Amino acid sequence: MSTSSTNQNDDKHLEYLLAGAPTEAERLNLQQKIFTALFPGREYIHTAPFDLSRVHRVLDVATGTGIWLERLWKEGQDGQKLRADVELQGCDIDLSKVTTHQTSKDLQITYIQHNVLQEFPAHMHNQYDLVQMRFVLLAMNTVQYAQAIRNLRRLLREGGTLQLVELDPLPNPPTNSVERTMKEICEGLWSRTDKDPTGICLNMLDHVTSNGFLEEKVNTFTHPWPFASPSGFEASLHRDVLLKSSQNYLMVVQALKQAVLHYAQTDPIAGMSTAQAWDSFFEQATKHFASSGYAGSLYIAIAVK
Repeated sequence: MSTSSTNQNDDKHLEYLLAGAPTEAERLNLQQKIFTALFPGREYIHTAPFDLSRVHRVLDVATGTGIWLERLWKEGQDGQKLRADVELQGCDIDLSKVTTHQTSKDLQITYIQHNVLQEFPAHMHNQYDLVQMRFVLLAMNTVQYAQAIRNLRRLLREGGTLQLVELDPLPNPPTNSVERTMKEICEGLWSRTDKDPTGICLNMLDHVTSNGFLEEKVNTFTHPWPFASPSGFEASLHRDVLLKSSQNYLMVVQALKQAVLHYAQTDPIAGMSTAQAWDSFFEQATKHFASSGYAGSLYIAIAVK
């Protein structure tokens, strides 16, 4: 593994709301296992068919631990493997979560530290066959998301593919006190940090076509995502996967504690002015999501330059 750094920006609006969680790297790796179960045969590029043999250079933006790149290299997709000479790069504003290790002398992943809201260096333009950005809705608002798409489009070769994947953060109207509090927490954090992730999800096609891609070359769709153990998933997903999904969601909720308590004294969110109030809520949330189903939606856009 090698790393390099390009220009960075400390803009508070890009601050990742889960960044301070000590279990974030573990959660990101767990999350990939859920993707693998949800998209059999389309685990990494969520469209079929996709010709991996034509891919010479891949960039994973907001790469986190780097697990998407590592697994794509090891496992391929739908019976295909990447070329032996493929170049794999991961990009993130913070590389401290990277946990992938070289397990083969043939596997070479290069990591660069870069803020996707800043234009990438000129030598990276028109170089990539496949670029992915996934789950950045807790890091930017819709205006910033549009800027990110423009920056990523410049990186693609003609015929190159951009894959964007986001999760609807408020999938269903709340039906009980725990879900109502979660809604208050999310909306409270967004309003205080100038984020609007729901808009990112609901306007995925508009985001892509308004920033350089032709509509006829964009495929957008939704896909169910289990937050816990919702009915309808039991038949298609192994119980172990549903448990992983529930664990993943609770890790997200707990990771928000630091951000919520940041406002506890000056502008409390959902009435949480103390750590004790948060811990009491999290205990309720743990019990609720262990026993109740809760399903959301993935919003996916696959655009060709």
